[in-house]
Amino acid sequence: MSVNIFFSVMICCYNSEKYLRETIHSVINQTYKNWEIVAVNDGSTDKTEEILLEYKSKGVPITYFCQKNQGFAVARNKAIELSKGKWIAVIDHDDICLPKRLEIQKNHIQENSSVKLFFANTIHFDDDGTEIRRQFDRFNPCGLDL
Repeated sequence: MSVNIFFSVMICCYNSEKYLRETIHSVINQTYKNWEIVAVNDGSTDKTEEILLEYKSKGVPITYFCQKNQGFAVARNKAIELSKGKWIAVIDHDDICLPKRLEIQKNHIQENSSVKLFFANTIHFDDDGTEIRRQFDRFNPCGLDL
């Protein structure tokens, strides 16, 4: 399989100004660099649009679309429609990607060419940065002991 895997990193936004810069930086700082951000603004009334357009104007590869508020499902479908990549990485507007996320996912794609969907554990933090839990601590998708 090709080593030149391209990711469309989907960020759907609604009044996202509090964490959006940190989310975008976590994508910019990926060790694997073959990606675009597809950002759909779902009718935000705060500075979400201003933040996204600022990064876009600085050359960050962002495809930006603004729509009236219709909810995350409609926003995600629009982001998929606008995506150029064969592989879509979903990140919410108030989340961050660990630095090797896309590199690890690229490696899994290359090692498992028949697989079409990948997902990973998540770490949940409160506003002061304290880890609350890891998602697989509560839910094991494979039904196996971890």
